[in-house]
Amino acid sequence: MRIVITALLFFFLLIFNYMGAVGRMTSTNQINGMPEFNLGRISERERKAVEKGTHRRLAFIQSLIAALIYSGVLYFILGLFIS
Repeated sequence: MRIVITALLFFFLLIFNYMGAVGRMTSTNQINGMPEFNLGRISERERKAVEKGTHRRLAFIQSLIAALIYSGVLYFILGLFIS
């Protein structure tokens, strides 16, 4: 049961972290496409990726790492309560 919950959360986090990372790098709202300038700092590596056009790959890697970390934490917390 906990693997199903963790897998669902993993895919949810992967999708929304990816959308957020792409939006932050390009300074656009991913829902309506309007420019947003208060989404967070952009590193030099991210700025170069946007210029080269490889920012979507970088955003996917960032969101994959974040989703793995959060899902792993949830999996071990659920292990304490669900056996």
